[in-house]
Amino acid sequence: MISVRLVGPDGVARMVSAETDPDLFWALRGAGHNFGIITSITARAFPELNGGEHYLALLAFPPPLIEQAVSAINGLKIEPDMYMNILFTRPPPEFRQEIMAVALWHPGSQESARQKYAPLFALQPMVVQEAMTPYDCLNDGVDPLLFKG
Repeated sequence: MISVRLVGPDGVARMVSAETDPDLFWALRGAGHNFGIITSITARAFPELNGGEHYLALLAFPPPLIEQAVSAINGLKIEPDMYMNILFTRPPPEFRQEIMAVALWHPGSQESARQKYAPLFALQPMVVQEAMTPYDCLNDGVDPLLFKG
């Protein structure tokens, strides 16, 4: 977001940007609905990466591998095209143990992602789910969690 046209609670429309009103601009980026009605946005667009295909993976590590997985993550050289989300969870009852789940994202090929995250794959996680996914479907994996009510 570069700037917005905001109609405030006083009914006055004004342009808000990092230069014109940095505090309000920062607030709008996180809780815009609390400060008025945004009638237009100027946003920066970025070129599509890898033809719109992105690598997504979920790795799961059992308790004996968690310390090694954490060390592997700490040793990674994280680059701007790498993303990871780490969860400590207890999956369905058949596992009966806590695990460390690592969700990976990379806007490149499976081969380049496997190279970037090689230390994690070298540990042979108990679960590896991976797929090349179109950009507009990146969040489809959470759809079952988003139900009405």
